[in-house]
Amino acid sequence: MGITVKEAMLIEPLSRGKVISGYDGIDNMINRVSVIEASPGSLRPWLKGGELFITSFYNSAKSTSDQMECVRLMKENNSACLVICHLGGWLKNISPEVTKLSNELKIPLIIVPPEISYAEIISSVMEVVLDIQNKKLDYALSLHKDLNRLIMKGASIKDLHKMLYKKLGKGVIFFDSNMKSVSPIPIGLRTKEADLEDEMRKNASQLYKNIDVLCDSLPKVSDHILFSPIVAEEMFYGVVCVVGASSLEQLDHVALEQVKQAFAMIVIKQISIEEKKMQMFLSIFSDLIEGNEISDSEISWLKEEFKLNLEQYKQVSVFEEILVTTNEETDLDSGEKGQSLKLLVEKYFPDNFVFAYKNKVVMLIREMEDTQEQREQLVYELLENVTEEWEENNVNVICGIGEKAEGIFQLANSYNQSLIALDIGRKITKHKIIFYSQTGAYRFLAKLAKDEQAVAWAHSQLRLLKEYDQIHNSTFYETMKLLIEHNNDTKVVADLLYIHRNTLLYWRRKIVEIIGHEFYKDSFFAMNYRMAIEIEKLI
Repeated sequence: MGITVKEAMLIEPLSRGKVISGYDGIDNMINRVSVIEASPGSLRPWLKGGELFITSFYNSAKSTSDQMECVRLMKENNSACLVICHLGGWLKNISPEVTKLSNELKIPLIIVPPEISYAEIISSVMEVVLDIQNKKLDYALSLHKDLNRLIMKGASIKDLHKMLYKKLGKGVIFFDSNMKSVSPIPIGLRTKEADLEDEMRKNASQLYKNIDVLCDSLPKVSDHILFSPIVAEEMFYGVVCVVGASSLEQLDHVALEQVKQAFAMIVIKQISIEEKKMQMFLSIFSDLIEGNEISDSEISWLKEEFKLNLEQYKQVSVFEEILVTTNEETDLDSGEKGQSLKLLVEKYFPDNFVFAYKNKVVMLIREMEDTQEQREQLVYELLENVTEEWEENNVNVICGIGEKAEGIFQLANSYNQSLIALDIGRKITKHKIIFYSQTGAYRFLAKLAKDEQAVAWAHSQLRLLKEYDQIHNSTFYETMKLLIEHNNDTKVVADLLYIHRNTLLYWRRKIVEIIGHEFYKDSFFAMNYRMAIEIEKLI
């Protein structure tokens, strides 16, 4: 925080000086005062930004190019202005080339009378700058204490909004990290609220990825509307919009920054509370699906804290993400994917309860008056929207849906059924959406895949062929799988393997020699091998 060049020109003895060029930079901010009498080549380390520099061009009096380079370096480093003292001494006059460059770069050149010393300028300007900085510090500390008291008393975003509105006397809107307004909208902007939110959501992916470009990514509605990102510890918490920002004073900006930090603290506190509530919910849900008893007080707590009446939910669906290919990088990391998938499911199922659980996204589906067939069709159509939209992130999402539950404690069955459906979809059908009611015999095979004796039997049925493949680097096991899956249609299987049909017939004879059974002729052995293959897929 400092003063503008224009304000500095009102301070004695600088007020006796004259701005001869660079008038468009008259509002440049001065934060410090310094002297430069060195050659341009050695100047760069001294340039910190916001300086009022004083010089007599002692070392550059005879070099117009050096004087011009000095102005360029000041511009590159956001210096405020250049005051030239003792004109007529070492520097006889100011070249038109220097003043022209000063105008182009908006770096004011100021000439002061020869009798004015460097010390007079430094002391007088810095006295004002330091006084302003002290006021800023006092104001910031006072405001910080007020905000801390508010937060300790459990202040809300609404309280911050009210406080900032009073401090600035301007219309203020707070947006959360999802670009949703979380405070009252100034009357003049109410018609633009939806447009503002849409524009900011379009920028959301950029905002999350690169905090350094937050300001550049935010939409510009008009010159007098300021969008300022709320960032703490490199985490993005939202945006504050100020209407009428062109007339904000320096202390207004201090208030804005303090309130932004308080906003982040409140959001962090809310996140902590929500995380604890969610941990409690997940503990209750875990008890539910594991068959443990849930007390009436826990059910009441769910109703109070989550507005969640478990009796209204009759079905469970589980979502899981699968990379389309390991050769492509996704735009989101694992944590962002889980959160984004949850938000996407909520978008299409706003009346259902959605949460993350054990690296998956779980949805409790409300009771519907439709028939089972109508209900499944409606859910299927909405789930298709979720899976199609999610593929844009180079990630497939598959979904398993359990059967309708008759009561709270039957939700555990529906959840476990959705996991079985999910597993079958991932390993067998390759479908994106799988209802447990449509899994047929595979639901029983899934249970066998968890039985040690059944798994040992499956391995024994396929062992000879797998061992032969390993020794001879052949693919007879995969060939037998395809022949069984395609009902011994040798033409189809030959095409799938990109081999001639006669080659396939030779391979089939070799398979029979190895396993000792004409699996393609004898339905008993064909069924045995088919079951063994399907069990291995489900392991």
